[in-house]
Formats: sequence, C-alpha cells, structure tokens
Amino acid sequence: MQMKGIWSLCNLNMPLKNQSPAKLVVGLDSFVGRVLISHLKHAGMKVIGSTRRPTYVDESNVYLDLTENVGQWRPPCAVDVAVICAGITKLGACGNDPVSTAHINISSVSTLVWWKIWFPKGYS
Repeated sequence: MQMKGIWSLCNLNMPLKNQSPAKLVVGLDSFVGRVLISHLKHAGMKVIGSTRRPTYVDESNVYLDLTENVGQWRPPCAVDVAVICAGITKLGACGNDPVSTAHINISSVSTLVWWKIWFPKGYS
C-alpha cells in the first residue's frame, strides 16, 4: 500500500535523530481513535493515524490492517507514543470466530506493542 503524502508529514529530508517524533494512533476508524486524533491535532501535535481502509489513506493517515501480517509494518517516521484503538470489541464476534479475533486482538496488537518497546525512537 503506497502512503501518498505521509512522507511530507514526517519530513524525511531531515535526519531521523533531528525529527520531532509523531504520535501514532492505531485505529483512526474507531470512535476513540477519531476523537483522540482530533484532540492531539488541536493541541498542535504531529499525529499519524492508521486505517485499514485504503480510501482513508492520505497525508496524515497510513494503511495498517490488523488482519494482515503486521510483523514487518513500521510507521513512516519516528514516533514517541503509540495508542492502540483498534481491535474486535464485540463479544459475539469473538465467540463466533475466536481464531480470527485472537489474531487481531492478541497477535497483531502484541506485535505492534513489541515493536514500540524495542524500537521506541523509531528505526533507521
């Protein structure tokens, strides 16, 4: 998935160590994600939102689908905070398809959290 104008948000012409890190909100499609992104932007912070909907990808939103393999996914620039607002929240969906929902809610989310713990300043 091509990330249209996200590179300008991250200012990739500047060395990574000189960039101010962005806030990453995984799940901009959720109610909490939308409100959080709005609040952070209003506060003047650099924010990257993730979406599983390709049509929502733009200059400040990147593609990330937790049903896919997220092990190789990285944000386009350094982040200092990642808030995960994505997942399957309906108990009925979890009961009806425990394997798929466990992949999203446990495997994919823990992979993203692991990345944030081991690479807190981003990657080069």
